This record gives sequence, C-alpha cells and structure tokens, in this order.
Amino acid sequence: MFSNIYKTEGFVKKIAVLFAIAVVINVVLERSSLGIIVNLAEGIWFGLMYDTWFKNQLVANGYVEKREESEE
Repeated sequence: MFSNIYKTEGFVKKIAVLFAIAVVINVVLERSSLGIIVNLAEGIWFGLMYDTWFKNQLVANGYVEKREESEE
C-alpha cells in the first residue's frame, strides 16, 4: 500500500478507509468462529481487488492507457 508503485492521488486514502472498516469488523468478530471466516474472506477480497482499485483510481485521475498499433 505504501510502495512507490501505488503512489497516485487519492488511492491510499480510499484503501485506508476500506482497511479501517475491515479492522473494525475484525475487532467486533474477533472471538467468534465467524470472525475467522470473515478475516479470511477479507484477505482474499483485498488480494484480488487491490490492483483493480489502483487501475480504477488511475483512470479517475485521467490516466489513459497507450495502445500499441499492430503492424500488418
């Protein structure tokens, strides 16, 4: 989250909000068996979605992907 590759305007703030919500949920469910399942699901969700969220933030900041033209 704090790597140089992810330094783009607004990204850390958005991820920090999601991370804070996840921490609160984990604290509330800490002692239950449901807490273990929720913790695992959060880890999988963050892992699968992190780069997607980053790409969406780049697009929101005006980044346009350069498309390579094929030579025929």
